Amino acid sequence: MESPTDHTTYIEPRLKRHTWDHYHLVKKIGQIPLNEITRFDMPHQFATDLHNRLSQQVYSPLLRANNGPHWSSILNCQTMTRSSIQVLGYQFPGDIQVITDIVPTMFDLYINGGLVTAQACQKSTQAGRKSNEKLSC
Repeated sequence: MESPTDHTTYIEPRLKRHTWDHYHLVKKIGQIPLNEITRFDMPHQFATDLHNRLSQQVYSPLLRANNGPHWSSILNCQTMTRSSIQVLGYQFPGDIQVITDIVPTMFDLYINGGLVTAQACQKSTQAGRKSNEKLSC
């Protein structure tokens, strides 16, 4: 899907074969029924239809929620996958977390980082007072 930036997101309509030995976990969540695919004269027409549906029902809403095509906790491969699975009528496994499920951890890291910086700055200021140096934090 083209965007006004140099970032491109795409949905691959061609069947690819992958070895599953390099993935941490593989779970089957469902299978698109054959009659849904054979409604179309050619398989690539189904793939094009699927591409269009996911573009409209998944990518575009995520893009709007994200206020643009930049990579974030709202718009990324994990949220795209979760939303696509739901649009296709399947249940995303409840025991798998995606980045939007763990954002508070990132927030805690930010607070801890700020706290460490403040403590280091305070120690530097105290050390500067003892040696009559002026420090800025």
